[in-house]
Amino acid sequence: MQPVKHLSISMLILFTLIACTTMQPLNEDLTKEEIFNAIEPGDELNILTKTGDQHSITVSVVTEDYIIGGGKQFKIEDVERIEIKKISSAGKVGVVVGGVGLVYLYYLIIGAISVAIVGF
Repeated sequence: MQPVKHLSISMLILFTLIACTTMQPLNEDLTKEEIFNAIEPGDELNILTKTGDQHSITVSVVTEDYIIGGGKQFKIEDVERIEIKKISSAGKVGVVVGGVGLVYLYYLIIGAISVAIVGF
C-alpha cells in the first residue's frame, strides 16, 4: 500500500476515537464559584443566555464573574444554561493509547500480509 493511504487510515482511526464526546449540562443550581471551578480554558461550551441567545465557544478565560471565549464575554449572572464538552484525563490517555495501539496493530497486520505475499 502507498504511504499516503496508510496515513489516511491512521488519521481516520484517530479522528473516529476522538469524536466520541457529548455535551453535558452543568447543574443549574451551581454558584458562581462552582461554575468558575468547573470550567477551564480550552473547554468547549454551549451557552444559553437569559435573553434566549445561544452561543458555542471555546473558553479562553474564566473569572468569577465572566466566561470569555470566541471574541465574546458572558457575565455568569446572565447565563441561563451551560453545556460543556469535556474529556477526563483518563479518557484522553485512553484515546491516545487506543489510537496508537490501533495504528500499531494496523501496520503489524499490513506487514504480515506483505511478508506472506512477497516472502521477505
